[in-house]
Amino acid sequence: MSKIAIIVLHFGDKKNTFACLESIKKVDYPKNRFTVFIVDNGTGQLSSQELKSRLFPLKLIKISFNSGFSQGINAGIKASLKDRTVKYIFLLNNDVLLEHSALKLLCNRLENENIDLAGGVITYFAQPNKIWFAGGSLNQTFCFTQHKHMNKEYNPSLNIGKTDFITGAAMFIKREVFEKIGYFD
Repeated sequence: MSKIAIIVLHFGDKKNTFACLESIKKVDYPKNRFTVFIVDNGTGQLSSQELKSRLFPLKLIKISFNSGFSQGINAGIKASLKDRTVKYIFLLNNDVLLEHSALKLLCNRLENENIDLAGGVITYFAQPNKIWFAGGSLNQTFCFTQHKHMNKEYNPSLNIGKTDFITGAAMFIKREVFEKIGYFD
């Protein structure tokens, strides 16, 4: 199985971050085939001590100030790419909870199709049957974006297909993308 680096950007809500880590702990993927990089983006709230009890490899990256999404994610990506065996980078906001089979499904998608990045259906936390994001469209004429299927009922058989964009809240990306085009602006 391919090695995955999971980058979780901590926005200051420990409760969400710990819930996200609990969902990662429950995924159906070998724990020695992924490493979680938690980026504490200037909060100073997280310590290695409180994170070390997890049942999977975890690294804490501390940034002394809130550097924003792009720089925070880039810190995690740069640290993860030092491991030459990492094939995929999975960006996660700290308020995202993973389904049991998420890592296997995303790996299979990128390994069996000619795509470089993928995302999934994201539902509202308080309303898990209502879609927040399931792909997006870009209107180039009027320069606006729209979430496809937003606020519709979630159906497990929903086929998103190709999409104009994927949210950074949960984005699964081949390593080669960063090696070819660099990091987030």
